[in-house]
Amino acid sequence: MFIGREKELSLLNEQYQHNRFSFTVVYGRRRVGKTALLRAFCAGKDTIFYSATEQNNTLALARFSQSVMQRFPEAARVADTFETWEKAIAYVVAQAQDEQLILVIDEYPYIAADYPAISSILQHLLDGPMQSSKLCLILCGSSMSFMEHQVLGNKSPLYGRRTAQLKVYPMNYLDSARFFPTWGTEDKLLAYMTVGGIPYYLLEMARLPDFKTACSAALLRENSILFGEPLSLMNQEMRTPARYNSVIQVIAQGATKPSEMANALDETISKVSGYLATLAELGIVHKRQPYGEKRGKAHYEIIDPLFRFAYTFLYPYQSLIASGAGDLVYQRYIEPALSMYAGRGFEDIAAQYLLLRQLSGTLPTIYNGFGAWWGTDPIEKKSIEIDLVGADHEHALFAECKWQNKPLGLEVFKTLVYRSQFTQTGKKRHYGLFSKAGFTQAMLEAARQDNVSLVGIQELMGPV
Repeated sequence: MFIGREKELSLLNEQYQHNRFSFTVVYGRRRVGKTALLRAFCAGKDTIFYSATEQNNTLALARFSQSVMQRFPEAARVADTFETWEKAIAYVVAQAQDEQLILVIDEYPYIAADYPAISSILQHLLDGPMQSSKLCLILCGSSMSFMEHQVLGNKSPLYGRRTAQLKVYPMNYLDSARFFPTWGTEDKLLAYMTVGGIPYYLLEMARLPDFKTACSAALLRENSILFGEPLSLMNQEMRTPARYNSVIQVIAQGATKPSEMANALDETISKVSGYLATLAELGIVHKRQPYGEKRGKAHYEIIDPLFRFAYTFLYPYQSLIASGAGDLVYQRYIEPALSMYAGRGFEDIAAQYLLLRQLSGTLPTIYNGFGAWWGTDPIEKKSIEIDLVGADHEHALFAECKWQNKPLGLEVFKTLVYRSQFTQTGKKRHYGLFSKAGFTQAMLEAARQDNVSLVGIQELMGPV
C-alpha cells in the first residue's frame, strides 16, 4: 500500500523528465518510506534497483553485478562479476548514453562503510562520462549523519555534484490517517500521536481493528517491533547510544534544560548540549522557545511521537511488559493518562492543520509559522501559556487545543482572549479553538464573530 508523497514524487519526476543526466540524493530516517517512494517512482521506467545490505565489499560488488546483469544479460558473457565498482558503474553509464536509465543505490552507506573509496569512484564518473549520459542516478540512505556529512557535506568527494536532494520526512496527520480506513476519527488521531507519520509504524498499527487493540498488540509486547524501535534506531545512528538514551530518559522525567540534564546525569553542560544537537538533527528532541522570542525561556522536549510514548509508557514499565502484563499496563497506566498525554500531540496536529490551511490560501494572512507562547501574567503574577500563536506584520492568531471528553466552553475562550493581551500587542487578533469533544452552545454563539474559528476533529479530517 503506497499512500501520499505527491510532492516527493513530483520532485523525482521533474529530474527524470529533463531527459538528461541527473544525480539525486534521497535520505531520511529508517522506516520513513524512502524505498517505497523510490519503487513507486521507478514503476514503469527502465531501472536498475540495487538495495545494499551490511556485507563486505566483495559480496556487495557481486550482488550489484547481478542486478546489472539481470537488466543487461549480455554483460554476463564476459564474467559473472565485474572486477571493480568503477567498471560496474561505468558499464551502466555506457548503457545510458542514448536511452534514459535509472540507477538506484538504496542504503548507500552500507557500501561506503566497507569500501570508502566508492564515493571517490562516483566522483570520477560524475565528472566524466555521466555528464554526457541520460543516467538518472539516485543514492539513498537511512543513516542521517552519513548522508548529511559524507554525501552532502563539503568534505565529501560528492559535494556540489547533486542536481537535487530530497529529505523524506514523516507524513502529516492527514496522510497518516489514510492508513486506517475503518478506524474512527479519534483512534486515527491517537495512532498518529502515538507513532507519528512513519509509514512502517502506521502499517504495524493498521493490522488491528482499533487503537486500543493496536496499542496492546503492537507496542505493549517486549518482542514487538515498535517496542524496541527507539533503541534500535539509536543503536544504528549513535556510537554511544546509552548516553543518548539517558538524555531522553531525563527529559521524559522532567529535566528540560541542559543544566538540569547535566545535573541529573553528572555530565558537563557542553557534552549534554552535543547529545541534544544530535538528537535534534534526528528529529527526536526539539528546542522550544516562546513564539516570537529569540532568547531565554527555552527548553527541550521529546517531539518524536514514538519516542515520547515509549519513554512515557513503555520503558518505565518494561519489567511488567516483559512479564506479559501489557494489557494491565494499558488499563492501569496508559488509559487513565491518555487524555492528558494526547494534549501535546493534539497541539502539533492543530499546528499542521493551520499550516495546511495557510498553504491552501484559506487563512486571512500568511503567518510566520506557529508555536506555543509562554510567559508571566503581570497582573496575577503567575506563569501562563498559549498553545499556538502565529503572527505577521499586522495580524496575530491565538489558539487553544483541548483533548478532553467534555465540550469546550466559553471560559476557555475568555482565558485565551485575556492571555493574548500579553503578547503580540498592537495587532489585529484572530482566535482559534480546537476540541476533541466539540463546543458548548454558548461557545458556538460567541464564535459568530468574524475573528473566531472553531475546529472539531471531524473538521480536522476534512478539506483544508
